[in-house]
Amino acid sequence: MNQAVIKIFGCHRTCTNLTTVLIRSNFRCRVLTNHPWHKHNEWGQEDRTVYDHDGSLLTEEVKFVICAKNPYDYIESTFAFFSRRGDRYKFTGTLNEWIAGSKKFDAIDRYNDLYRHWLHLPTNVEPFLFRQEDLAENSAEVLNQAMNRWKLDPKGGTLRGIEEQVNPSEKVTTARYRSRENSLTGAQIAAINERIDGKTLALLGYDVRT
Repeated sequence: MNQAVIKIFGCHRTCTNLTTVLIRSNFRCRVLTNHPWHKHNEWGQEDRTVYDHDGSLLTEEVKFVICAKNPYDYIESTFAFFSRRGDRYKFTGTLNEWIAGSKKFDAIDRYNDLYRHWLHLPTNVEPFLFRQEDLAENSAEVLNQAMNRWKLDPKGGTLRGIEEQVNPSEKVTTARYRSRENSLTGAQIAAINERIDGKTLALLGYDVRT
């Protein structure tokens, strides 16, 4: 059996690293993160041809995983992430300014554009959505669904989720990935709703928060 080839895509702070660890740990497969296109960017060509690191053509049908989280938690998480960066992408404004859109990095524009693009990739195999909220609820079940849909070859008899697979020394639990329901103000939620693409949000399975 040829090993499955899985390409990861997802916006910043949507568990792309966690998803990579879970898939690699549970299945006999190859996971492409920043090759041939970076995981946080668009699929940069018109067809689904994929070349390996050595330039050879991958003959296997590449399967796409799209990592996502609801836009409200995404906004808070990316704001915190870019506010603490020490490079040219560091953001020094307020959360309200982040919601309105930074010249360096417009988080909501990227969310709209990238998920609209990723949900319509040029592939015969339907992309599989790894939503952070679903991973927090039952990551083993998400893995089981991907395995059944794509006929993935498991490494062991039991699929192991977040708490079993992530480095135990970090004491990572599912609570780390759960949604923050009440962190944003009503005005901030309304400002996000004005800019978010409702159709893309619905395709991701999220409701508009009020």
